[in-house]
Amino acid sequence: MELTDSTTTDFLMVGNSRAVANMSIGQITLDPIKVNVSTSLSGLQGLKGCTTIGTVDVMGGTSRPLILASTVSWLLSFCLL
Repeated sequence: MELTDSTTTDFLMVGNSRAVANMSIGQITLDPIKVNVSTSLSGLQGLKGCTTIGTVDVMGGTSRPLILASTVSWLLSFCLL
């Protein structure tokens, strides 16, 4: 997947997750939560050749967005030319 040059990239997320909630009635664990969904990420088409996305990790989420952490390399000298 090359998000650096793409407008968007479609991909499939498949796997399991685990949720632990500390409630007034005690700790509740949901395990496994099976995931099998098609989704997409917006790319960095405006920065073509200037950035490289190394990794994308799922950090959490809410009822709407998924929270991701990514490692991005920036080639500053190339982009200033």
